[in-house]
Amino acid sequence: LEWLPGLLGGACPLEEAHKPPADQARTLLTYNIMIQHDLAKLSYKIQNSDYAKPQPRTSANNLWSAGVFPLAEQLILLQSNLLIDIASHESI
Repeated sequence: LEWLPGLLGGACPLEEAHKPPADQARTLLTYNIMIQHDLAKLSYKIQNSDYAKPQPRTSANNLWSAGVFPLAEQLILLQSNLLIDIASHESI
């Protein structure tokens, strides 16, 4: 999927850096908003899972918490970076 950002008018090699035309910038912004929305739904499901709710700790809860922590950390970083990218778009 290395070709996808180029298709959307996004990231390109530094020597070819340019400001994408308005239609490509709008498409890239829409794509980023869709990805951020899907990540928000996924992180909500993880945070509100039956295993994540406060209850007496069991080995299943402990295993789930240990296993999901790296995934949750990556989701937080990805969401943060997407939100920063969305906020940095110029008015279209």
